Amino acid sequence: MKNRIICLTIVILIIVLSLTGCGKTAEEKAADERKDNLKIGVVLSRNEKDSYTDMHLKGISAMKESCGLSDDKVVIKQGITEENCLSTLTALVDEGCNLVFAAGDNLEDYVVQAATEKENVQFCYADGNQSITNGLSNYHNYSIATFSSRYLTGIIAGMKLNDMIESGEITDSETKIGYIGSVAGSQSRSDYTAFYLGAKSICKSVTMEVQYSGKNNSENLERIAANALMANGSILIAQQGYLNGAAETCEKNGKYFVGCDSPSTDKAPNFALTSTKLDWTQTYVYGVNTYITEGKLPTSWSKGAADDSIGYCEINAKAFSSEEQAKKAETKANEALASLKSGDLKVFETTTWTVNNEKITTTASDDLQSLFGGKEYIDKKGFFMENELVSYPMFNFIIDGITELNA
Repeated sequence: MKNRIICLTIVILIIVLSLTGCGKTAEEKAADERKDNLKIGVVLSRNEKDSYTDMHLKGISAMKESCGLSDDKVVIKQGITEENCLSTLTALVDEGCNLVFAAGDNLEDYVVQAATEKENVQFCYADGNQSITNGLSNYHNYSIATFSSRYLTGIIAGMKLNDMIESGEITDSETKIGYIGSVAGSQSRSDYTAFYLGAKSICKSVTMEVQYSGKNNSENLERIAANALMANGSILIAQQGYLNGAAETCEKNGKYFVGCDSPSTDKAPNFALTSTKLDWTQTYVYGVNTYITEGKLPTSWSKGAADDSIGYCEINAKAFSSEEQAKKAETKANEALASLKSGDLKVFETTTWTVNNEKITTTASDDLQSLFGGKEYIDKKGFFMENELVSYPMFNFIIDGITELNA
């Protein structure tokens, strides 16, 4: 009898253990194996002295900690040019890397070529767009919703304009601002439109002119663009690039400035209002964890306010008429950030902008075929779904209130 009870107890324990999932599933075992065998390669076109590159390096470092990866799991190559990009990517694969990230100027074609040649390795390129069309299952694009950060800095700019109106420094008719874009296209238009809409949500009379520098990073071209905008009447200028030419020019000429992804107060201590702020951590965490758990990656992905990936740099109180006015600007920006996080605020809500005095209700129409290829980016709730369907910015309208000077 005693032996029968012992046997019955053992059987019950076996059943209970199997039901509670004590053993790992096949999927979990596969994920463990992928993590054990994981080796990540990173290719960057510049080094940590460059703001864009530095953001990626910080994001990768934080990703390693979040994903529990040792330093030997990640190999980073900096200062990679177009000439040595493909050979660098090939060397990383030969070194055992099975997941490769790349970011920087003019490298996407070479990353695509590497993906074509190394089909068993996953390649990912930041702020690119070729994964949408090339059909490669091992090639992906990733990004951050930078337009949301531009919107927040636009709010701060709008608060400064109102500050100037209230103090009698300017009138409603003098609220012209400028934006220095890099190259004409949806990437620039998405960012500058979001900045303008942020400013307009606060200062209704604002108008904006855009001057393209024609290059991603050139201090001299940024200075030229800033001077052109100021000569045309802009009293506040924001820029898409990372260098300091425009900030120094604005400080010298007493015009207010909004920077890109790093504080500008060292170059414009009296006139820099704030800058956009991005954190690539969750973008990298998502990519690595998805590869580990699923063994594959989406065609593209993007992170934004809900993932704490966007924000704004500290507001420079010196650039406002008082500490109180600077605090008001901070409060407004924080309210908008909270609404972006919750999803209640949509930057490109179609009730807030028009093109040639007409509201845009669809992007799938025949007359917009060249811009959107028949794809619908307007949600039924009435907003342009930027960074939601694809990671690359697709907003490509020149809306009323904005003039491009040299597209």
